Amino acid sequence: MNNNNNVVVKSTTEWKGREGDETLSIATFNTLRRNFEFSGKEWMKDEDKSWSNRLENHKKLFKQLDVDVLCLQEAEILTFKEDFGFLEQEPFDYSLIEPKAKDRKEAREHGYTKPSLAYRTSKLKVSWIQRRSRAILAQFEHIKTGKTFFVVNCHLQAESQAHPDESGQRTYQFRSAIQHLIVHRGEKSDP
Repeated sequence: MNNNNNVVVKSTTEWKGREGDETLSIATFNTLRRNFEFSGKEWMKDEDKSWSNRLENHKKLFKQLDVDVLCLQEAEILTFKEDFGFLEQEPFDYSLIEPKAKDRKEAREHGYTKPSLAYRTSKLKVSWIQRRSRAILAQFEHIKTGKTFFVVNCHLQAESQAHPDESGQRTYQFRSAIQHLIVHRGEKSDP
């Protein structure tokens, strides 16, 4: 566990749920997309490769996590509401910021997946959203305290032998997202 500047980082084994109205909790989760092709993913159990099984596991985990902001990676653009619409219902009561692509070409280039966000409207208001190719940026206001904060949900990827240049490209995309955040805040940034 790390505690610095009022930020506490906990692993899933340490997490016991939200801790009151004045605290905020954020979790990030890779859904392994609905239409995930499991070639080269021998670490996956056969029963976990089925989307219906994984979706049921997602529901159980999200209920257990009970966080204020849920960052999702690899959310399918075309089936997002079908896959994650349950988050807008009891017991979750999230509002969804859906993944979107600029056009069909961009959707195809990113495997029809994008990062997305779910947040509790009982605690948070959204004042700004920007979607990037592999990231979504959002500014939230904590209703009770009036404090604002930013969330950058970026889908990163480790370098692989099959795609050695992708980790550098993803790092560039994350850096670009942060630069857009700095510009939004009205600060000067180095090119």
